[in-house]
Amino acid sequence: MTLVVPVTPTTTPSYFCIAATVTPPDPTIDPTHQWDILDDPEQRHFYFKQSVFRHKNELPPEIPVELLVAMGWAETGEAHYWNNDYIPSIGLRDGILQVTEASGFHEKWARDNQNGALYNNTPMGIESNVIDAISYLQYLSSNIDSYTIGYGEAFNDIENSRTVRILLHYNGGPNPILVYKNRQGNRNYLNNVANMLEARVPGDVGCGDSGLVASLRKGQDIVNNLVGP
Repeated sequence: MTLVVPVTPTTTPSYFCIAATVTPPDPTIDPTHQWDILDDPEQRHFYFKQSVFRHKNELPPEIPVELLVAMGWAETGEAHYWNNDYIPSIGLRDGILQVTEASGFHEKWARDNQNGALYNNTPMGIESNVIDAISYLQYLSSNIDSYTIGYGEAFNDIENSRTVRILLHYNGGPNPILVYKNRQGNRNYLNNVANMLEARVPGDVGCGDSGLVASLRKGQDIVNNLVGP
């Protein structure tokens, strides 16, 4: 049975706020529906936001909740209709937030808990992907000062430098500049997230961050200069 959930309402839900301090209405997934297949993109989008806000307190300090939502838009929401089951032409099923095997966190929560929550289009599959993405972001936050290969101090003078660098490595791994020079990864990732944070997120969850948008765009300019044409 496919669970029918509310589509995005015309008014902003009260629990989606700029401070992200209000608990979502569903603190846990209903166990009677946790394995329902979600065919409707709006259902998947709904459960993605539920999972993000359910685990908002686990985010590292550099990553506000609205930024994680923007990452979801940039990774699969805009182009692939919130498809947690999306498989690129080369690679594995990496979920809405594209948690790759190379990150070390791909389907880690499912393996650690032996709960079968692989990246599929079910509430539990989406929950698993969000938890793994947050775990990876926590890891990057704890280790970001050791990541300077390929760019040195190039990002040090921009506001929100740590946030920009965490996203850079989320997409490009330990040596993102080399990855982009080899025409792998997504060299426009920072700008893509900035676009979603500016254009999609305010209407989606009722919050945004113009300062962070500006920082991401400055970071993208630095990436472009380092990578070259």
